Amino acid sequence: MNRFQRARACGFTLIELMLAVVGVSVVLGAVYLSYRSSAAQYYQQEQERAIQDALRLAGEHLKNDLRNVGRLTVANGTMDAQYRDVGLCRTTVVPSAIELIENDNSGLPLNMTSSPNSLVPDRLRLMVDDSNAIPLITSRVMGSSVYIAPQDQEPSQEAKTLLTDAEKNRFLAMYKAGSFLYLVDPVGRKSDLVPIKSVQILTGEPVIELSQPTCLNVSQCDGSCRVNPVRLVEYAVVADANDASRTSLVKRSLHAETLQPLPNSEVILADYVVNLQVYGEYDSRAVGALNSNLLIDTNPADDLGNWPGATQESSVMNQRPERLRALNVLLAVRSSREDPRFQVTSDRNATNRVPGDRIWYDLDGQLSTGLARVVAVLSRVETPNLYRGMH
Repeated sequence: MNRFQRARACGFTLIELMLAVVGVSVVLGAVYLSYRSSAAQYYQQEQERAIQDALRLAGEHLKNDLRNVGRLTVANGTMDAQYRDVGLCRTTVVPSAIELIENDNSGLPLNMTSSPNSLVPDRLRLMVDDSNAIPLITSRVMGSSVYIAPQDQEPSQEAKTLLTDAEKNRFLAMYKAGSFLYLVDPVGRKSDLVPIKSVQILTGEPVIELSQPTCLNVSQCDGSCRVNPVRLVEYAVVADANDASRTSLVKRSLHAETLQPLPNSEVILADYVVNLQVYGEYDSRAVGALNSNLLIDTNPADDLGNWPGATQESSVMNQRPERLRALNVLLAVRSSREDPRFQVTSDRNATNRVPGDRIWYDLDGQLSTGLARVVAVLSRVETPNLYRGMH
């Protein structure tokens, strides 16, 4: 074999090179498509995981407070004598255990409350026992000053521990200005709810100053009246101060008198929350009947409870909280960005959408913007501490 033949045998023809390039291109194309598909799937899973995590955290906070709402506090503080808590001695309106503000659009982005999204969440206020069910006993009450009994006179070991020097900070965190003090006279079977003005610990004896004197018979509070702190908590969907398109579900404590958020009390439970709807399940009892039954909800798909003839949930819940057996909470969270694959319809005009299209969210309302994914969870939470039945 001569030199030319050997060189030709060791090289590649143009056809062979072209075939090789085509083959490599096919392999690289397949790898790219596989990578792109995997990346898109990973992105989708990350979006769904973030939404599920947000729903889980926010839902647990809500459920925990709703299960405890009404414990060691007023259930119904309205002025209507036939519904108001039996034994509540105050002659003015006091906060009830739960208050619903429906369709609260204060401070929300315009695109959230207007077409095409048209999502207006509820706002919820709850009276929550802040003592972890550890009431204390008073030694005496003088004017607006409530004196707590010494450790050895307290009824439980938890109460005795709370009054030790080691637990001083925990005590002051529970009983603080801006919260309520719930007082109960077990002898006269009376109760009262008064805002706390200040708290002092003098020579080991805690003194709670109220914004006004209690209406209880103070002569019966010498070593017998029970007290515990109650905090007014609010759940609300609010707009982010730095991002007009971003909304969050926050939990905050409100001042007992001004109803303004207490400093450093606001906690963000979930970002990109777009809806919070609350409606109740109420019982019924015929006059003179021993047992009560849950009413039938004629339209479970709406955001009204099962109260017959009700046209607005808040009008029932805020007037008859003592009849609540359970609350239904719908919470919806959107993805942080639009998903171009999630196109329910090419026409984003809200008038042309169907009810099933509520699983989308238009970030800014512009035709060039994609749609964000939305996950909604409906939970039923029993309220055993709130239900008081009929008087």
